[in-house]
Amino acid sequence: MDFDRPKRAQVKNACINCQRACKKCDNARPCLRCKKHNIGDTCQDSKRKPRQRGIKRGPYKKRAKQTHAELGQVSPTSSDNRPQSEPPEPRFSLPPIGVFDDHARPESPLSMLSDVALHTADSEPATAHSPTPLIGHLYRLSHMLPLRPPPLSKTRFDPVYRIPQSPPPAESPSGPVDTEECGVRLHARHIGIIGAGAAGLAAARVFAEENATSNNGTPPFVITVLERNNAIGGVWRYTPSSVCHYNVPQPDSSALRQTFDERCPETGGFPTPIYDELSTNLPTDVMQFPDVPFPVSTDEFPSHTEVIKYIEAYAQSKVLTHPIDLRLNTHVSNVEFHPQRSLWTCDVCDLISKHNQTLEFDAVLVCTGRVSHPYIPDVSRINELALSRPGLVIHAKEYRRASEFQDQTVLVVGGAASATDIARQLSYTAYQVHTSTADASQADADARDPRMTPEMGAGCNPSRPLCRHLRIKEFTQTHVHFVDGTSIPMPDTIIYATGYICTVPFISQVEPVKGAPKPDHQLLSDGDIDGIPNLYKFLVLAYNPLLAILGVPNKVVPFPMYEYQATYLAHLYQGHIQLPPFDQMLDHARSDLEGPRPFTMGFKQVAYMDDLIDCVGDYQSRLGHVPDHWVKSRLRCVEQRKQRLGY
Repeated sequence: MDFDRPKRAQVKNACINCQRACKKCDNARPCLRCKKHNIGDTCQDSKRKPRQRGIKRGPYKKRAKQTHAELGQVSPTSSDNRPQSEPPEPRFSLPPIGVFDDHARPESPLSMLSDVALHTADSEPATAHSPTPLIGHLYRLSHMLPLRPPPLSKTRFDPVYRIPQSPPPAESPSGPVDTEECGVRLHARHIGIIGAGAAGLAAARVFAEENATSNNGTPPFVITVLERNNAIGGVWRYTPSSVCHYNVPQPDSSALRQTFDERCPETGGFPTPIYDELSTNLPTDVMQFPDVPFPVSTDEFPSHTEVIKYIEAYAQSKVLTHPIDLRLNTHVSNVEFHPQRSLWTCDVCDLISKHNQTLEFDAVLVCTGRVSHPYIPDVSRINELALSRPGLVIHAKEYRRASEFQDQTVLVVGGAASATDIARQLSYTAYQVHTSTADASQADADARDPRMTPEMGAGCNPSRPLCRHLRIKEFTQTHVHFVDGTSIPMPDTIIYATGYICTVPFISQVEPVKGAPKPDHQLLSDGDIDGIPNLYKFLVLAYNPLLAILGVPNKVVPFPMYEYQATYLAHLYQGHIQLPPFDQMLDHARSDLEGPRPFTMGFKQVAYMDDLIDCVGDYQSRLGHVPDHWVKSRLRCVEQRKQRLGY
């Protein structure tokens, strides 16, 4: 290897990209190298440490040379015929971040180290015939040994990859993935956030504040938020009327109807599942973002009107004060990852001007939530019934007020929060309310039991108690038959409050990043009612961690979790957090899915958020472990709700 090369010209101040990559820069901004790698928008002068004046420098004492015995060497001479007092200098060292790609470099680290011996005072000397112990010594001591770097003419240090490689083809730009020996580091700058609800706003805030507080000279995040609706707020944006388009049945993502829901004529927004009398089932001190309390005048269990006002105030005070590109009325039709370029392309359409555009991002955060695509299970003859009697079978996403079902017979299918709340409201207006649930304990409950829970009918009209049934077996034109052999005459309306399909329809298939294995299951659009597979920490795609999906776990307190997830992601894409190797991430993601209902988190949310913030460590100080008072309030939620609301 030739170590002799001409001395390069020096510039007074290199840009931050060239400085980090230890590459030659020039005085132009953007410099030639940044233009070549298409990162000219982040090319700016690096900060120079001011030189202290008035301090005497030198004279410096020469360090005493260590003897051969002090170095632990047993051989009287070295392989390069140097004196005994001067141990041989290694001709190769690993960089502080990243490792060499053996497939990309024609010369492997082992071949460069074949004639070098490293010695420590407490271990046997490594020889040219034992390369494996040699590599181990090198990894453990790379931060303390005076190792000389490899010749810069043989490698390229990319400003985004942060990994030495052989020079790529001219048409292959850099990417934000750094595959190390013991894990993966990411360095993404252009961040695309899809959705401007609570999750998207929390992510935008955290990434923007990371720009404001980061002082390590890294380029700032460039944040773009894409929202289909005409206002922020996501699922909490109420629409007085709703016309939704979905199939009956719609048991999985393969049956999704891709037609747009119709905009509400009163507000111009797309319909959400919020109905007139909806109040939260969480108290304000539990539901709120960690450092933004609800106003003092807010009800303990706020209505949806109070929640959307809170979200708007959060956005005005914590999000929109930062330089963020927020694009409303923007529909995302397709998101695709390009492995050769290591970036995402998003095909978007302005719903007002009908202008189509393709945007590029280093990383994409999906913050569209879980409540967009209704889940309606496939029951025998339900399709025939829906076609023959339009409007008979609806999903709870279209439910707005109980007065619309005055004196009707209504069957509410489902046993979770929305189903029980809708059934409770209908009991005061409908002639008769039937419920169908898979939980036998709910179906057999006594309405007069003082220990009645909301799922069993607490808070309902005592003069018109609910008629509870088991799961539906089949429909006929005149009756509804249940699995226990009972049946009822066909009701006036059947409301399916059975939840939603957790899917990402605008991402059909994700290619893995360079170095990651290709999993058996790649289709994110193949979601079901539970969640999305192959997510490391229920958050980042294990084989392509440049894609994150927030809010996948259910039965959680969402607002605090969004900020903890976003904080983890911001420092992950800053390169502060090292992920495990790809195969370990995939194994971890698969193990999380073992057992029944793996995406139902419940009280495990506390340990989950603590784990996320432990990974971040000292890189941030705003969020810490979940406070004890929050945990105690979370445990008292059901009791508080029953005392306050009566159910």
